[in-house]
Amino acid sequence: MLVGSAVSLVPWALAGLAAGGAAADCSGAVRAGAAYGFLLAASFMLGGRQGDLADQWRSFVPVTALIGALGSACGAVLGIAGSTARSKLQSRFASSSGLDTRR
Repeated sequence: MLVGSAVSLVPWALAGLAAGGAAADCSGAVRAGAAYGFLLAASFMLGGRQGDLADQWRSFVPVTALIGALGSACGAVLGIAGSTARSKLQSRFASSSGLDTRR
């Protein structure tokens, strides 16, 4: 249904935000987002590969590492955004309920 559409990126971005939001702190959000982004990009590269990997590994591995690094950077940004959104929502709900969740 959404194949080939930019809208198909929305669920993956929401998952990246959730990975960052689930982390305990900002550095954990960066690590979680980066790992998510790398694994997502690498799995798409591996899934979209055609032919025998034994014949193509010399070109496949560097390209996958490069695309994975880009995915990792994007995932880290999403992780930070998810962590920031979580902390803002927590402080907003805490201030409206009279609770203080800041450390």
